[in-house]
Amino acid sequence: MGADKRRACRAAACHPWTDLADPGPPERTVRHVELKFLVPEASHDAVLHAPSIHRRDVRVRQVWFFDTPDLALRDSGLILRARRNRRGDDDAVVKLRRARPVPLPGRVRRSPNLRVELDALPGMSWWSAALGRTLAPAAIRSALRGRRPLSSLFSAEQRAFARGHADRRIDLDGLSRLGPIDVVRRRTTPGDGGPGLVVEDWTYPDGTRLVEVSARCRIDRVARIATAARHFLAERGVDPEAGQRTKTGASLEHFSGR
Repeated sequence: MGADKRRACRAAACHPWTDLADPGPPERTVRHVELKFLVPEASHDAVLHAPSIHRRDVRVRQVWFFDTPDLALRDSGLILRARRNRRGDDDAVVKLRRARPVPLPGRVRRSPNLRVELDALPGMSWWSAALGRTLAPAAIRSALRGRRPLSSLFSAEQRAFARGHADRRIDLDGLSRLGPIDVVRRRTTPGDGGPGLVVEDWTYPDGTRLVEVSARCRIDRVARIATAARHFLAERGVDPEAGQRTKTGASLEHFSGR
């Protein structure tokens, strides 16, 4: 092993997500975690061309976010998103992301459309609750072209959820359309039989790109999955001290100019 690679592997020992080793109150309320790492621009090519990335298992999507011009929903901890998928169903999601768990009404907790998990970046994590919905193939296109109201993308359940957690009254039909973002999603296939990771390449209309490495797992598997992610990043020479933010936050600020 060369000197550079040895240094990279030593850096992995203090790499991201070590704060999850001793779960605090938010972690005890969830069963699943999504580990995320936003790759610095200088390391995009190294990650996207990693030998372990599966070249055939590719998913292509387009993503839109919806918010007010001043990002009032984001500031309330709410994320509204729609995705067109080249393979599979289109979908819309309303996600509540908070620093601490929020009590949910029984009807929401019992919903088959609900997913509660921890969104974890290096050194920071958020409790999240997301209500999803499958959309008809032409629904997003029709709403974006004004043939249907924007609110039609979201179910009554989702609309009530959004309005119940917004800091102020919101007009869903008057929200700004932030997108499209072209997304290419691939998985890694480690040769040692270890857990695979997800690598997403997001491209904005002006050519700006984001690359994220992530993995979703049960809370009791965080240590194993985090180790695999640390080693993958270290082998690609990724700076473990790189500043972090979420793709969603970066995307909303990109389109709003904030």
